[in-house]
Amino acid sequence: MLCLLPVQLNMQRDSFSLQGIVPLSKAHYQQLTVQISEHFAKDFILHTDPDNRFWWVQPLQTLEVECPWPQSVLFQQAFAWQPTGRGARVLRQWVNECQMLMHQIAHHADASWPATLNSLWFSNVAQLPSWQHRFDLISGQGRLLEGLTASGLSAVRALKIAELASGQRYKHALFVADSMRDVDWESLSVAFSKGIFTQLKIMLPFAECSVHITLKRGLRWCFWRKPRPMDSLLQALHESLLSQPKSAQGVR
Repeated sequence: MLCLLPVQLNMQRDSFSLQGIVPLSKAHYQQLTVQISEHFAKDFILHTDPDNRFWWVQPLQTLEVECPWPQSVLFQQAFAWQPTGRGARVLRQWVNECQMLMHQIAHHADASWPATLNSLWFSNVAQLPSWQHRFDLISGQGRLLEGLTASGLSAVRALKIAELASGQRYKHALFVADSMRDVDWESLSVAFSKGIFTQLKIMLPFAECSVHITLKRGLRWCFWRKPRPMDSLLQALHESLLSQPKSAQGVR
């Protein structure tokens, strides 16, 4: 079984790279479902997703092929993520046909067609390993929590950050969210400044890496300080640089 996703490729003269997954409206998803199914009727069976995000592909022949998930190769040139294995040639042919199909559909589509959609991406669906964790509670909101809930983990409970701060104390708790905007940062800040949370580890994912922030109990005293305006901080930084020996400043 393979997963098929709508994507944008950055096409250049001699190479191309993956820019990201393209969200689809229900109408566009249904249109693509019909046309992909018709075009590849002799190659695979297409199964739909209720949320219009991707398709499941069931090949009509046995394919021994490895192809990465798009999140693992964002903004990288094509040579970094070409399919491998005995079935790689077949999959590359399907990808080429998908790009031509996308070009034909976009040429005849109306103005609402997503301009960034120009290809489809095949990915392996591997067996998920069992997750060994040490959390007393796993909570959050969004699709990430839905997936963890579906996994059957006993520690999963749908609680908000404010509820975590006012209810039962947990030694190790994990809160997940699909976007930084979904996090109640104000409640988190208040709970940490009051010592309700003695330590925080924040992980903010980006395209090819992530930022890790660790806040321990002693740092909560910083919340008592009056925040300084940005121009004051820049002035302090400028004065600090000027006070450094020239050997420490480096070459400008």
